[in-house]
Amino acid sequence: MSKEKEITSMLIDIFDKINIDTPNNFDDILEFVVKDVEETADKEDWHDGDVAIAFRRWIELNQNKEETPLCTPDNCRHGY
Repeated sequence: MSKEKEITSMLIDIFDKINIDTPNNFDDILEFVVKDVEETADKEDWHDGDVAIAFRRWIELNQNKEETPLCTPDNCRHGY
């Protein structure tokens, strides 16, 4: 399985754990997380914790922007 596919699966697991649907901007989140994991995590021994940290960094970076929240009834792929 490719690294991007593994990270995709791990991100979806995170969404499931925090009880949110996959947001419409998932591709943007995934792109950020993949890049962050590649730049900061161990090249050989990266894990789901690295993905969670990268996702937290994405949230922190975007929390002050005046954008739509991560997931609302209007922007989720699967609704609430």
